[in-house]
Amino acid sequence: MSPRFLAFVLLAALAARGASQLHVEIHVGHDGAGRLVARLDSAPFLLPPSVLIGIDGYAAGFPGVSSMFADVPDDAFFPLDPAARVAFVLEAADEGLSLLNDHGTGPLLPDEPFRLGPPPFDSHPVWILAPGTQGPRTLRLRLRDEAGVHADSAAFTATFVPVEETEAWSCPMSCRGGTTAPQAGECPECGMLLRRLSGRRYAVSVEPEGDAVLRAGADVPLRFRLATPDGGPVDDLLVVHEKLVHLLLVSADLSWFAHEHPERQADGSFTLRQRFPHGGDFTLFHDFTPGRAGMQVVPVELQVAGEAPPLRPLAPVREAQVEGFSFTLQAPQPLAALVNQRLVVRVTRDGAPVDDLQPFLGAPGHLVVIRQDRKHFVHTHPVEPAGGPACGPEIVFPALFPAPGRYKAWAQVQHDGRVLTAPFVFDVVEP
Repeated sequence: MSPRFLAFVLLAALAARGASQLHVEIHVGHDGAGRLVARLDSAPFLLPPSVLIGIDGYAAGFPGVSSMFADVPDDAFFPLDPAARVAFVLEAADEGLSLLNDHGTGPLLPDEPFRLGPPPFDSHPVWILAPGTQGPRTLRLRLRDEAGVHADSAAFTATFVPVEETEAWSCPMSCRGGTTAPQAGECPECGMLLRRLSGRRYAVSVEPEGDAVLRAGADVPLRFRLATPDGGPVDDLLVVHEKLVHLLLVSADLSWFAHEHPERQADGSFTLRQRFPHGGDFTLFHDFTPGRAGMQVVPVELQVAGEAPPLRPLAPVREAQVEGFSFTLQAPQPLAALVNQRLVVRVTRDGAPVDDLQPFLGAPGHLVVIRQDRKHFVHTHPVEPAGGPACGPEIVFPALFPAPGRYKAWAQVQHDGRVLTAPFVFDVVEP
């Protein structure tokens, strides 16, 4: 994740959160013996739901870590020597609490330095509490002067607490770089219902019905139960693209894909008979939209009994042949994470453009994109209005990828009543 992008988002967040948050800091100076000292403005620090693309749960750039600018002799707290080169080192953290390293590529590891540089400095690390975290979490840090001017500090503890008091809404397709709105509504760019940003997750349980066994090659009756973050029933589902729940299923290596729609039952659960092609691990992405929270995507891992074939490697693919139709993916080179981009799927048959595609599930097409590790999911639709007459041969999908990596995409369109699914594989680089 680009530090410059994070800085941009954090500056926007600073303005949105109000001036009172600007002074929440960890101040760094030295004592009368020349030893580094940290003084914390707040205990605990409050983390709101994340507004950062690609970071779920609770996250913010508060507190900042800043150098002391004026002597406080009565408190034995003094500004740093300009020759110092200060870093803090993570000693330990409670489960569920982390922070990004100083180049924004992943969580800071124990004993890894986060370099603040020479004074004066005012750095804003991204502190993260995992989705669903409840209650306070702590981490232990130690200050180090890599120039050796000041002695290391004693270890100190920072405590973080998740808060849901803020209300922010964002487009589930991350239009306009993931900018937020203060209330529910529609995205002015693509028309999708906005999603309420929250560090609390909806949940889905998936179980075979009765005595059924989850085994490859058999039509297994599955029951799905959706739950709110508080564990209650989800009773405010909205119909989105003609269905209450879109279920996207993939195998561990993404070689198999299915797009299904469980049916709602009288008790509020959903059922579906599903056949898995082989044994092994599968991920089920549940895409649904509660009225009070907006679009949710809940992944569930399933293990299916039966022989599991060797994992197939993913190689880049930009063209696909499906039932006599040719599909071509046209996209910027290179594709970059954290940037709104347009992917164009062109459909031809025997060299001629296909301009009589039909709407599929209320849209000219659907594009499902999943990263190779199955940790990131994108479900996007064309911005053109649905339900019109013939469409094609080109369908334009807006997309924003939350992180770099190799992705597989499935473009789905409909022609003469048949749903055609074309797979593509491509790489996304750091911004």
